[in-house]
Parts: sequence; C-alpha cells; structure tokens
Amino acid sequence: IRDCLLSRGLGDVYKRQPPGPRRARLVAATALLLGGLDEWLGADAARLGAALRFLAYGTHVAGGAGPAYRAVAALARAQGAGAAAAPPDTWRELAAAAAARGSSCAALEALGAVAPRLGAEDRLAAAARCAAVGAAAAGAGAARVARAAFDALLEASDGDAAYLEACGGWRALAAALAGAPAEAAAAAADVAGAAAAREGLADASPLARLAPLLVERAARAAAEGDGDAAWSLCWALGEVGAALPPEALGHLRGAADALVAGLALPAAAEVAAAALARLVRRGVPETSVDSSLDTSIARRYAIAAASSRCL
Repeated sequence: IRDCLLSRGLGDVYKRQPPGPRRARLVAATALLLGGLDEWLGADAARLGAALRFLAYGTHVAGGAGPAYRAVAALARAQGAGAAAAPPDTWRELAAAAAARGSSCAALEALGAVAPRLGAEDRLAAAARCAAVGAAAAGAGAARVARAAFDALLEASDGDAAYLEACGGWRALAAALAGAPAEAAAAAADVAGAAAAREGLADASPLARLAPLLVERAARAAAEGDGDAAWSLCWALGEVGAALPPEALGHLRGAADALVAGLALPAAAEVAAAALARLVRRGVPETSVDSSLDTSIARRYAIAAASSRCL
C-alpha cells in the first residue's frame, strides 16, 4: 500500500486492470482497507492526497463506488485538529461526484462528511443537494437514503438556522415532514430539533411553521407504533417548544396529545415525558394534566413535570 500511494498511485495500478468484476472487486477491497487506515493516512498530506485521488477514481468504477464513498466519508471525518490537510480541489471533486449520485446512501454519507472541508459556496450546494434528496425520497431504499441525506444536512449545517435558510433546508424539512417516509420525517425532526436547540435563534418563524407538521407526524408515528420515529419527533417537539417565543406557542396546539400517545411506546416514552414536561412549563395550550389519563401514563407525566433533569 505504501509503495502504491507514494509512487505510481493506486489509481494507476487498477487502471491497468481490464474493466469488469475483477477490477470492481479490487477497487472495493482497497477502498475498504483505506477507510480503515484513516488515522495513518491523515497523518501525512502526501499519503492522504494519494488515497483520495484513488478513491475519486474508485467512485466511477461500477461495483466499487459504494466502498469508495464510505472510505471518503471515513477519511473526511478523520480530518480533525492536527491532521494533514488534503488539497481543497480534491474535496471539491469528491463532493461533485457524490452530489451527482445523490440517490446512493454511501454518496450522501460522503457528501455530508466532505461538506465541512469545502468553501462556503460549495458547502451550501452540498447541503442543498442532501436536503432535496431527503425530501423527495420515495420507493425502494427511501428510508435509508432519506436518513443519510438529512444526517448529512445536519452535519453540514450544525443546526444553524441561517445556513438552513440559505440552502433551502427549511423547505426540505417541511416537505419531509409533510409527505416523506417515516424515517425521513424522523431525520428531518433531528435537524429541526438541532436548530431549535441552538442559543440565540434570530428568527423563530421557520420553527413556528414546522411545529404543526411535527405535531402531526409525531401523532402519526405514535398511532403506528413506530417508536424510533416517535423518539426523534417527540424530542424535536420539546426543543421547538422551548425555543419558540410565547406568542408562537399556539403553533404547538395538539402537541400534548401526540406526546401522551408517545408515552405508550417504550422506545419513545422517556423523551416524550421530558418534552411534555417542557411544554407544561412553557404554558403551551392544551397541556394541562388530564385526570382521565391511564394511571401509569399519568404517573410518568407527573414525574416528568416535576423533574428538573427533564427540563
């Protein structure tokens, strides 16, 4: 591996192989190896650059593109403080290739990981692509594609409301909450919750517009018994309820019913109770304690409302 990286380069080695299954297997195996050597490669700019050039080639090889994109994501995430820097043009080339294959989970994962290495304009383009794919996901594999897309958007934006506005992220979140698969809605809720959790939110109007959609999807997830989706949606409701100004809390009407339904799902019960407690403390409409609640649910409700760790 060392000789290939520092002499002719891995891309040159495999380009001499005739097209077909053999080349695809070799590219895939090498990409898997490179992805596992992220720390070693990241310690030297020459090695890292050579590896990324090979992976850029690998993304165009049928049968090897998936492993290549996953290796790109691993190397991009390893670029922390003190790591060797790869040339910006290399990251830009990889991002462009990933964006062109936006229906691939591995490509979207790579796009989200590479986005922080790009300039501002390219980062916006990458985030916008992820958001658009996540909102439109449908058909076979839609849930995985949507989750990868919105995870990438969350990583690229870090929940920054202005960033989401600039790249069209709010529109994509609304589209996913309104009609995309449950997995897409849950991933969109993660992004909305992260934006709501940021301190100093300058403009709460996008969150206010999303609030009714979050309520509706949370109620639907609870009714369908989808604990994983309900967890994300209930968490987002709690964060949005804490972030909205008092005059906008009416947008959360019906949230209490959705959260109480979430209490019945083991996977979502704790986060639903915490969110319900936050809404009670904020005075969200229709969140007064209902004496008709099942005893076990009422007990959780009361404990959540009284527990400072849930607020």
